[in-house]
Amino acid sequence: MSLGKKWATNRLKGLNTDGSYSKYKESMYKRWTFLVDSKFKISDKCCAVIKERPLDKWYKETGNVPIIGTLASESIRRRNAWLTTGCNAFEAKKKISKPLSFWTHDDILNYLRIYNIPYASVYGDIIEGKKGKLQTTGEKRTGCSLCMIGCHLDKTNRYQRLKQTHPEIWDYGINSLGLGEFFDFIKVEYGNG
Repeated sequence: MSLGKKWATNRLKGLNTDGSYSKYKESMYKRWTFLVDSKFKISDKCCAVIKERPLDKWYKETGNVPIIGTLASESIRRRNAWLTTGCNAFEAKKKISKPLSFWTHDDILNYLRIYNIPYASVYGDIIEGKKGKLQTTGEKRTGCSLCMIGCHLDKTNRYQRLKQTHPEIWDYGINSLGLGEFFDFIKVEYGNG
């Protein structure tokens, strides 16, 4: 028995929102249909529960205004928020400052390099890549270290690298949170070998 929202389970079953057949959706999501009736709860709520709600509570309790390093180029949602409020949304219901919104990844790497600013070691070194763009030899992005999105796409995924760089965090996610069981179920390596 599927517990997901109808639009989501329809998509995984190759159907449009109204329940009619979609050849595109069938081909696009066929790989994941086995998840519809699995015992695992799958949703977009992870960020809200683990990151956003605790931070919102902390901001409310302390009266602090968050300063975050998101870029407008990272998603349509972030671009639209930046176009609406600019870098500082101090008049909004949820006050926030996003001073890097209009920067590019190349801007940030150039700035770090020019001013010799220390940064987290998981990024590796800053080198010149294709077409003169700067890149890092380690992680390209960090975000939430336990995020599972896209782990099936990388030759060496985030969890395999996490086991090498931060074994305690890896162990917490894989064993304490039980994510290893999910990776086993979807047949994705996570550094268990």
